Amino acid sequence: MLTIRHLNGAQAGTEAKIDQAKERVVVGRQLDCDVQYPPEETAVARHHFALVRKPSGSWTVELFGTPFVAIDGQPADNGQVVRDGAKIELGKIGGPAFNLGITEDARGDNYLRTAGQADAPSTARDRDASEHDGARRTRDRRGGGGACGRHRWICLL
Repeated sequence: MLTIRHLNGAQAGTEAKIDQAKERVVVGRQLDCDVQYPPEETAVARHHFALVRKPSGSWTVELFGTPFVAIDGQPADNGQVVRDGAKIELGKIGGPAFNLGITEDARGDNYLRTAGQADAPSTARDRDASEHDGARRTRDRRGGGGACGRHRWICLL
């Protein structure tokens, strides 16, 4: 779930919670925005930017052209990953700002979760066995050759 904590302006001190089922959260002054600013907050564009959830579970910034967005005091880049607790400023440094709270399980590296992660070996012995199983498959496909020092198959480790 995303939590928007407004830091200044007419909405200072208010909090908005965004349903965790949302994949895209649009910020702006228009009525169709998920995070709405009042019409008189002209530093914020009608559709200023969006937060987009990636398959990894992390949230990234989608910029809509020229409206300025800063994350933790630095201009945002399109596709930039946003971390829990980030301060987002709109229009200019010192403009309307909010803190972003991310309470769901998201990977910080923006890589996809895989089904095999649950089946990954948990001990060094299991990991060594799975690595050398891969080397055996390599031998079967390539027809043998060299050795890793402990085994008589190709070892790509």
